[in-house]
Amino acid sequence: MTDDQKTRTQLMVELEKARRLDGELEASDTALKIAETAIRNSEDQFKTLVEHAPAGIFIYDTHQKKIIRVNAKIISLLGYPQEQLLSLDWKKISTSVQQKNQPAQKWGEELEIQAMKGESVTVEWNFLSSEGKEIPVILHLNRLPPEEKNLLLASLTDISKIKDSEQKYQDLYDSAPDMFVSVDSKTNDIVRCNQTLCDKLGYEKTELIGRQVYSLFHPDCLEDAKNVFKAFLDTGKIYDAELQLKKKSGEKIHVSLNISAVHDTEGNIRKSRTIFRDITRRIQIEKVLKESENHYRQLYHSIPVPYQSIDLDGTLLDVNKAWLNELGYSRSEVTGKRLGDFIDPKHKEYFKSQFSIFKEQGEIQDLEFDLIKKDGTTISVSFMGRTATDEKKRFRRTHCIFTNITERKEMEKQIKKSLAEKEILLKEIHHRVKNNLQVIISLLNLQAHNISDEKLQAAFKESRSRIYTMALVHEKLYESRDFTEINFKDYIETMAVELFNAYKTDKDIELDFMVQNIVLKIDKAIPCGLIVNELLTNAFKHAFKSREKGRVGIIFKRSNPQLCRLIIEDDGEGFPAQFDISKANSFGHQLVRLLTEQIQGNLSFEQKKGTRFEIVFHS
Repeated sequence: MTDDQKTRTQLMVELEKARRLDGELEASDTALKIAETAIRNSEDQFKTLVEHAPAGIFIYDTHQKKIIRVNAKIISLLGYPQEQLLSLDWKKISTSVQQKNQPAQKWGEELEIQAMKGESVTVEWNFLSSEGKEIPVILHLNRLPPEEKNLLLASLTDISKIKDSEQKYQDLYDSAPDMFVSVDSKTNDIVRCNQTLCDKLGYEKTELIGRQVYSLFHPDCLEDAKNVFKAFLDTGKIYDAELQLKKKSGEKIHVSLNISAVHDTEGNIRKSRTIFRDITRRIQIEKVLKESENHYRQLYHSIPVPYQSIDLDGTLLDVNKAWLNELGYSRSEVTGKRLGDFIDPKHKEYFKSQFSIFKEQGEIQDLEFDLIKKDGTTISVSFMGRTATDEKKRFRRTHCIFTNITERKEMEKQIKKSLAEKEILLKEIHHRVKNNLQVIISLLNLQAHNISDEKLQAAFKESRSRIYTMALVHEKLYESRDFTEINFKDYIETMAVELFNAYKTDKDIELDFMVQNIVLKIDKAIPCGLIVNELLTNAFKHAFKSREKGRVGIIFKRSNPQLCRLIIEDDGEGFPAQFDISKANSFGHQLVRLLTEQIQGNLSFEQKKGTRFEIVFHS
């Protein structure tokens, strides 16, 4: 047999192995079948088919440690030019492989040794594309004859789509509300579990994988668990078996489990798939009800909680003494009546619909409605219970209790009423604070009329603006439904227009808003308002002294859900080149710095075409 024939024979073996891939690999498998036929026909067809095969193929010289031949598919798959690939060691474009816990270079060398010994190597591998992206593949390595040529034939089948599907499945698997575990049926070792199982039991996945499945069960039911798995091996399935699992902390979890089998090609059970459903709460309720049933006659007339048993159509089968005392009826007045006869008419339809659901689901919790007492008054109750069934799981009766929540309901009404009164009071406080600040503003206005000094006039005007800024917050809170926060967009626009009008001259100054709808707490709103007041006042007074027109911009937006960005900018004359906001000693600039510190913000300043102040703070 010639070397070329040996090469083709070796490739046929490789192609035969590739046919075993399913799913996403079917296209490659079909192409490999065609290749097998083509190889038998002619060398030219063989070369053409390899060149155009859907699987990436390269030939590697282990002596020179470089790729010496590639097909079009591998160039397309990895994105490297042919001439670059032909100068590479394939291990240099592989990423680390976590399964072996070692670098790709070292493991790749081990695989080469295996293949050069004549073994056929098939592994899952990751190659690095020219763009730096990891591409998962199934890698086959086989030695090409003659042996002294030190050549390896490699084929790569892209499994990226399969990996994506696996990840989606894994996400669903881990987020399922039930606990999943897969077990090796020969060793009883856990080979896979979902995150829900880890969360419920308090373990990390690494602590569970490889452990005996029986270690999950509470010692109280360990023998039962072994019997269940033994029965599973006999029947191949288990439905609704109830056992107990043990948390890492030692606590017990009641579960219902279903087991299904995964078979090998010979029909033998290879793995078991178990679904655990947490039924701890159900078991606890059942336990309470079972104990209640066992001691029913002894406790029935002595328990202080109103109790009733109801049949299929809602007829009262029995009530206890506490029930009679709560509603004021005698037993003869209740016998044969339906519970609906004692329910306030406004709640009858509601109870009827809920009672139907109750019968279907087997239990009910915290159902609230009003019952009519013998004296005609009503009480509010919270109703809960569970159904009792016969041996065929058919509805037989209910066991129910109710709690008088009339006092709680009245307290809720009082709390709501009190809250409404406090809201009115708080609203009035904000209104009066706003009015008092307006009085102060008026007094400042009156005083300013009697002052001829322009500097004092300006100081009074600035003080009025600052007080107005605070008064406006209280005005907005008074108008708001929430007295702890305000819509800063409405607030800032109202204040800016007021300042604009106060400092308005015959110059053409444009006021530009870019303000998002952002709600601020009052402890942030007042300092921010004062900052805006100071910076706008400064712009209106000084930015356009030697200019006839200009623009003042206000920007307020969120950088992210936690951070707010406040910007006051103008295209005016700007500050002197040596101006430093952190050292400026004017009252307004000092106030801006102090207020920025108060809201724990960062203040920055720049001037290019005008000035720009920016404050970033947490909302």
